[in-house]
Amino acid sequence: MSKLIASVLALALLAGCATYHPSEEEWQTMVNDFVKSQQLEDIKRITTFKLDSWYPLGEQNLILRTSPSRSYLLTLRGRCPDLDFAQALATDQTISSQLDAKFDAVYVPGKFHVRCPIDSIYPISKEQYKALTSWKSGKQEEAKPAAN
Repeated sequence: MSKLIASVLALALLAGCATYHPSEEEWQTMVNDFVKSQQLEDIKRITTFKLDSWYPLGEQNLILRTSPSRSYLLTLRGRCPDLDFAQALATDQTISSQLDAKFDAVYVPGKFHVRCPIDSIYPISKEQYKALTSWKSGKQEEAKPAAN
């Protein structure tokens, strides 16, 4: 619990004002620390996948929602150009009904179709979703570990 509090406090210091925009390295550090502090376990795939909405966390991480109660933190193998500022997101799937780590990808539609392979998929709770999405607003919330 003390690690989580320390992580949240560090994030609060980083996001001192509402206009703060973390660098890509800061995003990576924050997401990696969050995964460790929350003890998130990665999964190989999302079955019965249908994209409901998404939320970027820099250019190498994002949250996908498949329903109002189901969210996933995705880490990509590298930077995905314009992901943090994109108005739309598309998926490149090997099987239309699921999304696989290591095989599938996301991309930002536009004149450059850069495929951004998915490295890891982590299921997250509603509280974890709120904590992750609060980083841009500067209003960090403490996430509670998901029930196992």
